[in-house]
Amino acid sequence: MISLVCDATKSGDESSKLYIVYLGSLPKVASYSPTSHHISLLQQVVDGSDIQKCLVGSYKRSFNGFAAILNDQQRRKLADMRGVVSVFPSQEYHLKTTRSWDFLGLPQSIKRGKTIESDLVIGVIDSGIWPESESFNDKGLGAIPKKWRGVCAGGRNFSCNKKIVGARFYGFNDESARDFEGHGTHTSSTAGGREVKSVSFNGLAKGTARGGVPSSRIAIYKVSNNYGMITGHAVLSAFDDAIADGVDVITISIGRLGIIDFTNDPISIGSFHAMEKGILTVQAAGNSGPTPSSVSCLAPWLLGVAATTIDRQFIDKLVLGNGKTFIGRSVNIFPSNGTNFPIAVRNAQACSGGRLASPENCDCIDKNMVKGKLVLCGQNGGQRLAYANGAIDINYPAMVIPVRPYHNHFNVKIHRTVTNVGFPNSTYKATLIHHNPKFKIIVKPKLLSFRSLNEKQSFVVIVVGGTKLNQTVFSSSLTWSDGTHNVKSPIVVHILPQI
Repeated sequence: MISLVCDATKSGDESSKLYIVYLGSLPKVASYSPTSHHISLLQQVVDGSDIQKCLVGSYKRSFNGFAAILNDQQRRKLADMRGVVSVFPSQEYHLKTTRSWDFLGLPQSIKRGKTIESDLVIGVIDSGIWPESESFNDKGLGAIPKKWRGVCAGGRNFSCNKKIVGARFYGFNDESARDFEGHGTHTSSTAGGREVKSVSFNGLAKGTARGGVPSSRIAIYKVSNNYGMITGHAVLSAFDDAIADGVDVITISIGRLGIIDFTNDPISIGSFHAMEKGILTVQAAGNSGPTPSSVSCLAPWLLGVAATTIDRQFIDKLVLGNGKTFIGRSVNIFPSNGTNFPIAVRNAQACSGGRLASPENCDCIDKNMVKGKLVLCGQNGGQRLAYANGAIDINYPAMVIPVRPYHNHFNVKIHRTVTNVGFPNSTYKATLIHHNPKFKIIVKPKLLSFRSLNEKQSFVVIVVGGTKLNQTVFSSSLTWSDGTHNVKSPIVVHILPQI
């Protein structure tokens, strides 16, 4: 989408980038053509015959504006034109993040108006959705509301039902509205997921998973690509469609750090026009608190929702052999049954490889020394990472390899198990999209052959680095394909910040 170039970039102007030109509400004139108007504005600032290549997209269903590739001089000319409210860069946005409904006074026992609930369409602007999740089954739901004007344009390997009534995607180089990040599936189920009984995390927190309005319908608007990148243009395009499609409420757990002028913020602009149509927009307040000025949704027509650590802590006791007890926060997925575990003592000799490494921070430890023992790390905020205790190399689709900034050489093996949900007697071939010479990726085996449905097969991804990494994040991807079905997993190598 952004790879299209206009005359400005051809002439060697490397400052050209994607801008959003906001024009306010759509004129109430039947003869008005938004796209024609947008092209006429561009013709006044862009030389040559490549106007169409500069125009990346138009917002013309619910409000007025367009996205175009411009240089700074062209941006300033457009900003001074009559009828132009603002011109601002399409910047990157980030995903934000249960006994929650009990806490809000909506216990499981509350009497529900299922007929009214099933007429409600929740528009979710996020990272997509995993339609096969049990939270989105349509058992017992009636016909899709007649007021719904959206479409199921979910792309490859994606289908809707009477629960997921609409799907669109906007990320560049994306192929479907399917969620490979997990965030959109999480937020969709929180807002409108069906009741799923007897769920737990490895036996912990057993209960019923449910959304706030279990019988509601969901329309998903995927604005991130499979690596989690979100542009302001994608966000504004999603608002344009969601409003016109006829959603009743919009939920968006996305934002940026810092305070942005309302006329330069796609979320403020989109939610304003949603408010004009009687549609409430609910936005996550941010992930940066609790500190002053950390809330990112300040528009008065938005409903900002904050997260909290209340009722989310697992308090546990660590009893030493001498009888001394320490209270802390932790998650243990296996029963101790009164077993006494030895405590690992730091080994300073293991830390000769790096000046910043220290056994207290668990930067360097002898694996044979700590195996089967309790390990205490001195890293600040370690208690907030306790939920991942024992969850190293969990079987997620995404594969993330954290690397210390002073460790140039690494060799990481990632084990994954997949289940055949396609056809029996099928063979999947592995294809890597990887262009970085700083490290190499090996998949073993490269072919997975299944004889039956629901059969499980395992494979290993080996990531090897041997030279100094000079950037923070490296992205690749692995796709398993049988020619009909494609299962893509992002592979991310990221450099940890220095402590």
